[in-house]
Amino acid sequence: MTRPVTIGLALVAMHSLAAIAIFINVAMNEGVAQAGFLWFYLFAIDMPAVYIGYEWFGWLLESVNNNMRALVITGILGGLQWFVIGAIGSIVVGKLLSWRSNAT
Repeated sequence: MTRPVTIGLALVAMHSLAAIAIFINVAMNEGVAQAGFLWFYLFAIDMPAVYIGYEWFGWLLESVNNNMRALVITGILGGLQWFVIGAIGSIVVGKLLSWRSNAT
């Protein structure tokens, strides 16, 4: 049972590192108008969790800048989404492999 949690946490760690790297890149290139568009690459793989998060929780972070808001919402909800995907994917692959080994 620890395998799904481990794989889910590994995906959360990779997602969090990507979010932090994008945050730092956008913060370092603050004068460049297109720097904020880098978040859209991460939003594309976080669909639908981040979009729902912006609708539900975006108003909570109105006092911070857009880069910080994107980091918080993407880091929390995107990480949660990838934890669930990793855990469920690990369970499904484990069941398929055990079914295949029992069938032969």
